Amino acid sequence: MNTMRWLAVIHVAAALTWCIAALRLPGVVGRAIAQTGPAAHTRRHAWQLFIGIATPAALATLVSGTALRAAQGPDAAWPLLHLTVASLLVWTHGATVVLLIRLERRQHRSLLTASRVLCACTLALLLAFSAQALLMLPRV
Repeated sequence: MNTMRWLAVIHVAAALTWCIAALRLPGVVGRAIAQTGPAAHTRRHAWQLFIGIATPAALATLVSGTALRAAQGPDAAWPLLHLTVASLLVWTHGATVVLLIRLERRQHRSLLTASRVLCACTLALLLAFSAQALLMLPRV
């Protein structure tokens, strides 16, 4: 397998891992809110998921995507949609930090609604990535 294919495989695998972790986090936040007793274990789990899985996957996605772009050269047909979706995923990653900090401070007011909106945005971005990838497949 050539370098471009390896970069593409790493990029897609990291992006999927990032999106799956981003989709899982609002559920963990919701479970932490629903707990009536001490929710320290669930809050710790949310931070571990964010720091241990989502953030490294985000970095791998961005680095491999940048390497792909550099390897393709300046004439590559990189659609604006791809860069827009990547930028919005970075924004949702930052919004997740805000959710986790609010959870840590026990500021639960509208936190569950915000986590559901964030989950819906991440899912929409994942679908946009999938549609964009399908559009880039060679026509047979």
